[in-house]
Amino acid sequence: MILKKTLKVLDAGGGLGQVSQRIAERGHHITLCDLSSEMLKLAKAEVEKNGLLSNIAGSTVQCKILQSIWNKRLT
Repeated sequence: MILKKTLKVLDAGGGLGQVSQRIAERGHHITLCDLSSEMLKLAKAEVEKNGLLSNIAGSTVQCKILQSIWNKRLT
């Protein structure tokens, strides 16, 4: 199935961004977030190496907010 629309995708807990990169290669815009800023640094290096920086943004803040919401649901 080929989508003609460009999507905005949140990859929560995306780690090194392997999945994000595959989606970005198809022209979609990704927000990659992970709790580890170190993982995001490594992901950014891979994203830059593969020429996908314009399609992928990394964030630790959004992921921490999501974790906070999730934790409240569990209590």
